[in-house]
Amino acid sequence: MKSIIKSLLTRSIQAAKEEGLSSVPRRGWGLLRRHTRQLKFKPYLVQKEIGEIKFSFILSDIWAENWYLHAESRPEILWLQETIKPGMRVLDCGAHHGFFAMLFAKLVGDHGEVYSIEALPSNARIIKKNIDLNGQTNITVINKAVSSEKGELWFATRKHGIYEGNGHISNVRSKSDVRVDVTTIDELFPQTKFDALKIDIEGLELNVLRRAGRILDTIPILDIEIHCSSFLNREQELIEILSLLALQQYECWIQLVPDGPLLSFDRSIHTPSLLSSYDNLHLFARPVSSLTK
Repeated sequence: MKSIIKSLLTRSIQAAKEEGLSSVPRRGWGLLRRHTRQLKFKPYLVQKEIGEIKFSFILSDIWAENWYLHAESRPEILWLQETIKPGMRVLDCGAHHGFFAMLFAKLVGDHGEVYSIEALPSNARIIKKNIDLNGQTNITVINKAVSSEKGELWFATRKHGIYEGNGHISNVRSKSDVRVDVTTIDELFPQTKFDALKIDIEGLELNVLRRAGRILDTIPILDIEIHCSSFLNREQELIEILSLLALQQYECWIQLVPDGPLLSFDRSIHTPSLLSSYDNLHLFARPVSSLTK
């Protein structure tokens, strides 16, 4: 309770500075509501149906419920259904509770493979529960973080006193922080060829891509969430991310806001200056060579 009161005071002061005193009740009420939901939340099982695909899935916290309860009709899901084919090998970086891992596993079938990388041990355990629940045998879970070099990171699992589903890199250590081993994609997979690469790692996209050259050189299908709001220099980091991707060999789409429409990527319109003004972008890319087969 002390942490919640402290967080309320901190958020109230921040709200007053940024938006004026009128915003304080709204910000405070939102924080209290999330905390109350978390305290009352009980994990439960749902049956997911995405076209002909069916699987059981555990909604283990308020974040999972928000993200996955009604995920079936999201543009990202529909695009992946059209793009991922039987027999493919998929690398899922930032797997959370395994929702996309389950979707990929069903799409690639018994002759395909899914490798799910998840930093937080608590999330990796939930992925394994969902795998066991569905009797899925083509998913490999790797409980590590990926970045630009090997080492370790500390992840904070609470923000404003409330548990975070994904966590965030901790700059000021606290009792709830979790130590995580870090590696690179090139180090993990020096020879493995992947047909598709999904990245959703809360702002470390550039670091990961800097050491994923072996996979990027093979021109895999791309599904990359780009958290510009986490970048120190939005435009410069976005420019570097795009430079690491051979986009001239792809048909590309951009999603400017979460769950928004997928727009055909046009370099003359979607400049780094424009794109970096959005907090959370999503890039989808399908190799041109696959479209001509």
